[in-house]
Amino acid sequence: ESYQKGLALSVEIGDKRGQASALGGLAAAHAKKGDANKAIEFYQKGLALSVEIGDKHGQASALGGLAAAHAKKGEANKAIEFYDRAQALNGEIGDKRGQASALGGLAAAHAKKGDADKAIESYQKGLALSVEIGDKRGQASALGGLAAAHAKKGDANKAIEFHEKGLTLSVEIGDKHGQASALGGIAAAEGAKGSVEKAIEFYDRAQALNGEIGDKVGRASALGGLAAAYAKKGDADRAIEFYQMAQALNGEIGDKRGEASALGGIAAAHARKGDTDKAIQFFDRAQALNREVGNKRGQASALCGIATAHARRGNLDKAIEFYQRGLALRLETGDKRWQASALGGIGAAYAKKGDANKAIEFHERALALSLEIGDKHGQASAFGGIAAAHAKKGDANEAIVFYEMGLALSSEMGDKRGQAASLGGMATINARSKDPKRAIKLYLKVLELNEQIGNRSFISTTLRQLLRLAGTVGDQKLKQWCEDRLRDHW
Repeated sequence: ESYQKGLALSVEIGDKRGQASALGGLAAAHAKKGDANKAIEFYQKGLALSVEIGDKHGQASALGGLAAAHAKKGEANKAIEFYDRAQALNGEIGDKRGQASALGGLAAAHAKKGDADKAIESYQKGLALSVEIGDKRGQASALGGLAAAHAKKGDANKAIEFHEKGLTLSVEIGDKHGQASALGGIAAAEGAKGSVEKAIEFYDRAQALNGEIGDKVGRASALGGLAAAYAKKGDADRAIEFYQMAQALNGEIGDKRGEASALGGIAAAHARKGDTDKAIQFFDRAQALNREVGNKRGQASALCGIATAHARRGNLDKAIEFYQRGLALRLETGDKRWQASALGGIGAAYAKKGDANKAIEFHERALALSLEIGDKHGQASAFGGIAAAHAKKGDANEAIVFYEMGLALSSEMGDKRGQAASLGGMATINARSKDPKRAIKLYLKVLELNEQIGNRSFISTTLRQLLRLAGTVGDQKLKQWCEDRLRDHW
């Protein structure tokens, strides 16, 4: 209302600079209300007036506002266009703070498009400018962006490095929101590395700090991450507990996407407990809610979750059907990482059906996509799928080659869960090919890795494999050790 009154007065007295300022204020107010279209309308009018009077500061500000509004609408290409113009103009007029801010927006838009390398380039330029002008808040923001971009590329160690630097700066300037964000980022990267206990520690710190500062959105996100970490640890009951807390909080703040995500997590945890009926029930609720809010990514994820549940029940044709439906949506959204995941699920279902050639075909398609986007986790997963299919065909040597490729990638990323999976596949082949002593050595490595990441269900499985092999080779000491461990802990 005040901006409209100011605009009317500026028009009346012919003050074009005042009109442009009032239009910018109206645009920002509409953006705050979530009306991106109205924001764009007023920013465009303000931009035209600023151009007319030769006010480059006003032009740069309007271009940045237009970029942000287009980003809010999900129009990444438009956002990139306007952020690039804004940062160039700010550079021309010597406004380094404005240029750094526009470069941060440009980087975020590139990240949204899935172009992590371009995002990193822009974040680095913005970081350099923020350092030059001594803007520690801007530095922390750029470091957080760099961390997220490296995480997207599958480089968890780099992500942790940048999040830790951002956390230090946020603590230094007393920015608790920044601290909570960095803690959540470190947690996610530790989870990606397979360091579940560390992920739990950092997610718990993040959710507590978000609770302290009253950031319900941040706390809901951290609770979801904490739940996912417990799921990775194999503690489905704790996972369900935290997902339910996240669901309730998302319901409280009206975030249906977050609520759907939590429902999907509850579903996955029930699937892990072997309760596929409950899993399908919750996945179905998640995909319905995602469909309601137009979240095709979430809908695709839920469909693939239903597919996985059907695969666990042995309904492999149903599994393939739902994976195909999920894949179709992921092709629509252009999300190649998740396309690769769906293709891998189809490959795994064909492997279970005994069709190793079809399995290899789909895993190779998943591998090609993962290579294209530089997703090392996806590549390692595809190598594992191809290896398992070759093992199914009886081609042990070829299977070992692919397991070793997956192991090398997982080791490079520090992904202990991936390392354990590859070593476990190799151990199984050695056990079957009459080399039980080699299999025992490999399973002991698998056991050590699963103990490090706290994966209880796989510790139990590995101990049982070792117990069987100890009987085969007549190693009474190992046999007794395995029996003691299983009796004491399971």
